Amino acid sequence: MDVDILAVLVLIAVLVLVNILSVIALFAGKHWFRARYLLQADFREGFHGYLGGGSLPILPKRHFKVYLLEYSRLCDEIVVPSELKDAVFLEFRARGLDKKWQKALVSGRATSRMEAASILSLFGDEASVSLLMERMETEKSLLIRLRIAHALVRSNAVQAIPVICRTLTGGKAWYRYRLIEIVLGFGSDLREYLEERLDAGDPAVLPLVLSFGRRFINPTILEHLVKAVHSGGEFALQAAKILAERYPEYLNEATFLGHSDPEIRSLAWASLARIPNAETLGRLLGTLGDKEISRRITEAIGDVLRRTPSLLPSVMSAFRAAVPVDPIRADALSDVLASRLDYFIYGGQPVNELLAFLITRKRLATLDSFFHSNRNAKIEETLVDLLQAIIRARPALAMALASGLNATILEKLGIPAAPQPKKRNHLKISVTQKLFLWILAAFCILFPIGAFALFRFVPGEGGLSFISRYVLFYNYMFAYYSIAINSIYFILLVMSIFGLVRQLRIWAQARASFLLADRMLPPVSLIVPAFREENSIVDSVRSLLSLDYSQVEIIVVCDGSPDATLSRITDAFSMERSDVLPPAVLPSAPVRGVYRSEKYPYLVVLDKVNGGKADALNAGINFARHDYLCCVDADSLLESDSLLKIMYQVVSTDKELVACGGNILPVNGCSVRMGAIEKYAPPKNPLARFQTVEYLRAFLAGRMGWAYLNSLLVISGAFGVFRRDRVIEIGGYLTGEGTGKLDTVGEDMELVVRLARHMREKKLRFKIGYAFNANCWTEVPEDFGSLNRQRNRWHRGLIEILLYHRKCAFNPRYGLLGLVGFPYYWIFELAGPFLETAGWLAAIIAGVMGFLNPSVLLLLFASTIVFGTAISTASLAIGEFRVMYYSPRETIKLLVFSILENFGFRQVMSIARVFAYFSILLGSRGWGLMKRKGFSS
Repeated sequence: MDVDILAVLVLIAVLVLVNILSVIALFAGKHWFRARYLLQADFREGFHGYLGGGSLPILPKRHFKVYLLEYSRLCDEIVVPSELKDAVFLEFRARGLDKKWQKALVSGRATSRMEAASILSLFGDEASVSLLMERMETEKSLLIRLRIAHALVRSNAVQAIPVICRTLTGGKAWYRYRLIEIVLGFGSDLREYLEERLDAGDPAVLPLVLSFGRRFINPTILEHLVKAVHSGGEFALQAAKILAERYPEYLNEATFLGHSDPEIRSLAWASLARIPNAETLGRLLGTLGDKEISRRITEAIGDVLRRTPSLLPSVMSAFRAAVPVDPIRADALSDVLASRLDYFIYGGQPVNELLAFLITRKRLATLDSFFHSNRNAKIEETLVDLLQAIIRARPALAMALASGLNATILEKLGIPAAPQPKKRNHLKISVTQKLFLWILAAFCILFPIGAFALFRFVPGEGGLSFISRYVLFYNYMFAYYSIAINSIYFILLVMSIFGLVRQLRIWAQARASFLLADRMLPPVSLIVPAFREENSIVDSVRSLLSLDYSQVEIIVVCDGSPDATLSRITDAFSMERSDVLPPAVLPSAPVRGVYRSEKYPYLVVLDKVNGGKADALNAGINFARHDYLCCVDADSLLESDSLLKIMYQVVSTDKELVACGGNILPVNGCSVRMGAIEKYAPPKNPLARFQTVEYLRAFLAGRMGWAYLNSLLVISGAFGVFRRDRVIEIGGYLTGEGTGKLDTVGEDMELVVRLARHMREKKLRFKIGYAFNANCWTEVPEDFGSLNRQRNRWHRGLIEILLYHRKCAFNPRYGLLGLVGFPYYWIFELAGPFLETAGWLAAIIAGVMGFLNPSVLLLLFASTIVFGTAISTASLAIGEFRVMYYSPRETIKLLVFSILENFGFRQVMSIARVFAYFSILLGSRGWGLMKRKGFSS
């Protein structure tokens, strides 16, 4: 079984060459990026100098794209004087570049057409506009049509309005509403066109009229909005939403308050709450009997009371009147009153009846949260006295209190705490599945012995000779396995390069005026589950509040954290309790309180009973209002444009993007101030540095490649985006309370797999993407105990998910996902650690006993050390391409660690995964705590 030493030496030479080329590419890329940055600064300074009376910067032959890019950015920032525009265009034409880009507009490459539309939009000359209009009607790609429409608006080509509007007919919904937002850029010219078409009775322009009314105040358009609501047609609800948002007073008519459509009726009543007086409150109280809109009425009453707290006694009177005759009405009013207990207690007003009602109805979450957030000892003492009085009068209520209040308050009340609820059900591994896992482990361990006995056994052979030949046989097997897995990584790395180049070219054409157009990118609900995050939660939220994204809400879910997480965030952002509790679309542990801030209207904090990360995410989804969800760990920081870059993937594909992951990098070593990274640096801790190299390889050589093949199964829980409607369709995250009544520690991967299965089974075109430049910086373990617990949890989660979704493996119904993705995880991620651990053990034994010959030693060195280093080095080169996070000196240190990780770190991680495999067979459960330092300053 000896191999040709010459062949191995050739392999080593090739791999060393790959390493050398990767290092050259890495530092050449850094040099190129720095030179390009300086060139961009020179061009920008030159343009500003021209505006100040200087000369026009010269258009260089080699760098005209950089020149035009900076000019384009200038056009996005200011109104460029016509003389500058003419001067640049004359220079552009003198070089013959106008003809070049006009020709590129009909290129067979989509990225070239996109690029051409962006560049031609800078000048708006007659020939370019004519070609853009012609291409608008013939272009097949809807994404490029959007770019062409944006180019025409940017060129102020008002003659193109009819052409653009014609493409609205029959287009997909996502294309129509984005195109409408683009064409609104024509402003008054579009208004004149719409008024002309409305006078002609053209119904096709009604969607444009609706959007125009949302953006611009115009009496004629407003009149048509009101007519649309009256008509009750397909656009009635959309028109009513626009009126509720921009002109709520128009909905305060009896016609709309009594509209047959409950959604329109609820919008009308909600708009009435903007007049917070006693008359409005009386009308709202009188409408509580309307079951179809009772929740919206309750919210409207809460809005009135927030604006006019003096009306609270009126609501209390209505509640007392409703208790004996109308429990449903009393229940709705108790929601509003429960969050304002402090108002009544401060005022010395009786609340015994309200408290008794809440206890009887087991509505204790709000009461418990009130105790949790109250900082006034006198208020707490008064409330405890009131509860004791109620218990003395009605002893049976003590049992209800025991199950709903925290132990400290129960002790003051003299009530023993109720038994703890049963722990969540984890993904249950059946006896058959456990037997399968034992057999798989035995197979991985015994297969080499069986193969050797079958093909290489020599009867009568001595023991030492047998051991010698077997160890060598296993070394060869391990070497070939290493070549196989590293070859897969290499293929994924090549796929990653293709995906990276495509993303770079598309992102280079992402103009601010296009991205920041209203509704161009979908609104996002950011959900941040937080448990024991008191050291990092405030910085994390500050970083989210500073994101460059126009439509975003941030929902922090404090998952029953026993530390100061809740108080830290509510104090830092001046948050107060709110009484808005939307219905639970997904089951989760009870929400005890909702906190909002007038200073930060897009920030919401939920205080809930502990249920685990997946449960907290489901609670956040219930409160989310937007189309896309972005789940972010509380110990993570996003760069200011990370959300913009990851959401740009939505308009960069013509498939439905159901999920997309971002790039994860260790924040250890970076300098953080007020939620923003001031200085990027690799970790100083050696263990964290090894993880930096590992993350670069896993994300850029792994996930980028899998995403290019549309077979990505893992999106990190630290930073991922999902379509809300698809997540709700499949029942949200897997928890002990929700879907399947099961729980897993690998909730992030499980959700992605279930989404992919759902889309495949529905035979829908979809994409699970990865944005290589959307960076999320997260804290990684710096001690071996925390790292071991983290990797143990990850591997247990992988095993649970592979077993739970076992029908996908090798199943052609699931396409590449079933035929490539799942088999890879079964063979190389699940069984692989056994082969790797035994392989290194065999290599050590062979070395100690002197069995290693030059050929096997060279083969092992080539297949593990040299090949593994080549993959890590190439991944580092890709990761640092067109960015400059780390200095050359720091990069050299990472290169050294990419070599050193092959001498211990990777082997220890394989052993940790083997232990994790057996730990799940022995019943290990739970998350496992990680020591956190918080963000450094």
